Amino acid sequence: MKLLKYTIIFVFIFSFINANAQTEVVDTTDQEIYTYTEVQPVYPGGDEARLNYLAKNITYPEDAKESGVQGTVYVTYVVEKDGSITNVKVLRGVSPSLDEVAVNAIKGMPNWKPGFQKGKAVRAQFNMPIRFILAGNNNYSPVEKGPTKKEKRKQKRALKKKQRAEANAQTEQVDTTDQEIFVFVEVQPQYIGGDSARLEYLASTIIYPNDAMESGLQGSVYVTFVVEKDGSITNAKVIKGISSSLDKESLNAVNKMPKWKPGLHEGKAVRCQFNMPIKFEIISYPDYIISKKDTSLGAETPPEFIGGDPARLKYLSESVVYPREALYKGIQGTVYVTFVVEKDGSISNVQLLRGIGGGCDEAAINAVKSMPNWKPGFQRGRVVRAQFNMPISFILNTRDI
Repeated sequence: MKLLKYTIIFVFIFSFINANAQTEVVDTTDQEIYTYTEVQPVYPGGDEARLNYLAKNITYPEDAKESGVQGTVYVTYVVEKDGSITNVKVLRGVSPSLDEVAVNAIKGMPNWKPGFQKGKAVRAQFNMPIRFILAGNNNYSPVEKGPTKKEKRKQKRALKKKQRAEANAQTEQVDTTDQEIFVFVEVQPQYIGGDSARLEYLASTIIYPNDAMESGLQGSVYVTFVVEKDGSITNAKVIKGISSSLDKESLNAVNKMPKWKPGLHEGKAVRCQFNMPIKFEIISYPDYIISKKDTSLGAETPPEFIGGDPARLKYLSESVVYPREALYKGIQGTVYVTFVVEKDGSISNVQLLRGIGGGCDEAAINAVKSMPNWKPGFQRGRVVRAQFNMPISFILNTRDI
């Protein structure tokens, strides 16, 4: 009996949408720069330590204070494989002095924890907003006597500059209403429980569609969605798909996610755009497949019929009756059936992968549906839902005709 061998691996990666990113990878050499990585680069100590660093190392330029210039400087840079910072550039600036201060602060940061792709450190693109806000009149010295004509002209010019700066600051945002959606935020939205919990959720929710598996379809589905202020997920859309079934499976998983921790901007929860690529890959392996969250090639302990393969084959020989139509028409061959062994060992999602007709397909499916509970599969010491492919052969003997 020839076994159908597949293993399905899901690799889930996430990142903020980069407005300037045109492709996932800048080039295909060892020096490639990733805009999406499985594990994001992290400032040592996390976001709180990063914000503390910026607060201590950024000084508001005097010329900007005098002119009343304020706003957000958006800086992009590369976190190298060793965590060092390179290629620092201003994506969107406010004024030369504010831009310079922001760039210098980024260049002076200590080494980060690098991003990882397929278990290896890689060069990763990162975008950071740095906001400059003038705190009322605290930045100005008190005036004991009336201003001179020269001082009045200077104040008038400063007022005009401030008005222009405020007008420019308004255009930086998608809109100026409470419904604004941010692409860059100071504190990123996060799945409750972190990346490991998010990946466990996806592993238990996504099952490789049978039509895509049978057709050998694989690749990455890119889904974009909004994490609302209350953490709920809305506006999920496919921005780059593979097939209708793979796209639908990805969207369903995203739409069903529980609430996240929302993104924070200026200390307040905001609506935040988020992008999640979901990679589907088929690799040859033994006759079982696992819905997974990482790049392992199978379950540590695959699901098993109680009593092992001899007991399974005995069950099938006793339960499958050769259909009369197939006997009359001389139909024989192998029917491939796929199903899921649940965490409690029960059988679900029984479907036909490849049939031969003559009633053989129905006979195979009915036999699988009637199977007793199996021993479930285990991964890293935990029970998991496991997809299993089973070939059932129908062979005519002379005595059957």
